[in-house]
Amino acid sequence: MTALRWPVAALVAAVALVGAYVALGGRDYAPAAVPNPCQPRDWHKVADFSDLENEVALSALDGAACRLHVPQPALALAFTSESRLRAFARRHDLSTPEIAAATRAGLERAISDGRRSGAINELEGIVLSAAADRVPVDQLIGLVRGVLGG
Repeated sequence: MTALRWPVAALVAAVALVGAYVALGGRDYAPAAVPNPCQPRDWHKVADFSDLENEVALSALDGAACRLHVPQPALALAFTSESRLRAFARRHDLSTPEIAAATRAGLERAISDGRRSGAINELEGIVLSAAADRVPVDQLIGLVRGVLGG
């Protein structure tokens, strides 16, 4: 009789866990969908330059991914190294000028998102837009790479 207690106890525990899972809404669980990079990004509160840098990089990635018609996470991974960026370009049949143009367009979108959120004021937006037109693309990608920890 004692040998039968452990399997019964295990079965009761398993049923209790499944019951708790269902009762707490586990049946409705689904992985989060990848956000559409073509939708404007809602920025988090920007308290310092690091926060601003993060929000600009994420919005720029969204804008570039939208323009290239690729998922933002795939582009983010590609930006982490030169070899990954070259492989990404081959895989998606993209040229260096196409990636450069999309990166600049993404940065312009990030500036627009920042202005819309109130994190970037009018004067800052003008200065950042002028800089975005002149900064070499590899430095823009380097900014994103730094934010991503690559």
